[in-house]
Amino acid sequence: MGFELTVISIVQGMALSFLVEGARSVFVEGRLAPTPYVLAGFLLACSLWARAVLHAFTVIRWPLDLGHNFLYFVAALLEAALFSQAGRPERWYPIGTVMLLAFWGTFVRERRIYQARRRDLAGPVGAALVDALEQEHELNIRLWMPALVVVWGAMTALLFAKPDVFLTGGWHVAFGALQALGLGGYLAYMVRFYRRVIDRVVEARSEGG
Repeated sequence: MGFELTVISIVQGMALSFLVEGARSVFVEGRLAPTPYVLAGFLLACSLWARAVLHAFTVIRWPLDLGHNFLYFVAALLEAALFSQAGRPERWYPIGTVMLLAFWGTFVRERRIYQARRRDLAGPVGAALVDALEQEHELNIRLWMPALVVVWGAMTALLFAKPDVFLTGGWHVAFGALQALGLGGYLAYMVRFYRRVIDRVVEARSEGG
C-alpha cells in the first residue's frame, strides 16, 4: 500500500505542476476567462487522487499489478497534456475527450482487481466491502464515464461547429464553469462514498480481509 500511495503522489504531483504553471500565467496576466478551466483541472486531479487512494486502502494487495501502476503514469501524462492547455479551449476539449476515453478503458481493466480481491476474502465484512466497491466501480463504467465522454465530446463538436459563438464570442467560459461544477459534484460524491465505506474498511482489515 505504501508503494501505491507513493506512486499516486508522484504522478499527481507531476500533473499538477503543469496546472500550477498554467494558473500562474492566467493570474499574473489578469485573464479571467481560463479560470474555470484551472478550477476544473484542480477538481479533476483531486477526484483521481481520491479514487486512487481508495483503491490503495481497499483492493490493492501484494504482489502489485504492474500494468495497473503503469496506468497511473499514462493518466498523469494525459492530465499534464490537458492542464497545459487551460487557456486554450479549442485544445482543452479534444484532449479532455481523449483523456476520458482512456480513463474509461482504465476503469474496465480494473475489474480484474476486484476479481482478484474476492479470491482472498477472509470474512463477511470484507465481502460486503468488495460488493460496495464493485457496485460503485460499475456505476462509473456504465454511467459516469460515458456521460463525461458524451458531454466533453459534445462540447468539442460545438466549439468547432460554432467557433464564432463559443471561441470568438467567449461562450466557452460557460462550458468551463459547467465542467468545474460537474467535477466538483463528482468529487463530493467520492467523498461521501469514502465516508460510507470507511468503517467497513477498518472492520475488513481487522478480520484479515
